[in-house]
Amino acid sequence: MFMLLFVSVGLSSTGYSQKIKIKSGDLSSVKGQTSINIEYDYEGMAVGKFESQEAYIEKKMTEYDEKEPGKGQKFKDSWYLAQKERFPNKFEQLMNDGFEKAGIKVSQNNTEAKYTFIVKTTYTEPGFNVGVMRRPAFTNIVLKIVETSNKDNVVCEISSDANPGQDFAGFDYDASYRIAESYAKCAKSLAKYMLKNWK
Repeated sequence: MFMLLFVSVGLSSTGYSQKIKIKSGDLSSVKGQTSINIEYDYEGMAVGKFESQEAYIEKKMTEYDEKEPGKGQKFKDSWYLAQKERFPNKFEQLMNDGFEKAGIKVSQNNTEAKYTFIVKTTYTEPGFNVGVMRRPAFTNIVLKIVETSNKDNVVCEISSDANPGQDFAGFDYDASYRIAESYAKCAKSLAKYMLKNWK
């Protein structure tokens, strides 16, 4: 199943087509909220041709250490730091920009909010940029809307697939930059989609 997913959306460097749809539930219960908690989940995420990010990181660490001992650990540390800081910051910035006119604010550690958005990344294509050739990053993300006090109660699930990430000026040599732009695109599109569909 994983390889079919990779083949269907991962081969073309320019043919990514972002698709958003409600998988289950509806948005009616979230309408009217002004404060929403947000969390991030990378558990079980596949990366590139690898079925787990752990396998991807192990391979990259080996490649980096062969060129420069110790560089592999630096890559691993920066990968997880981006997941903790860079990607959430970008996602929240663009989602809050999209929600601003509706008076909605999303933020982490907001235990007083009635609902929580769980941003679960199921697949990441890091892409590449070697100057003469480039491939955008993209992510497949499922946004779960749950009750903050009972996170087993999922009121809605929205999938956002093939979220593209790149710098159109061509300076996106760093993978985490490209991936962060993918989160930005996803957040902006999800905010627009939700506002349209919970009216």
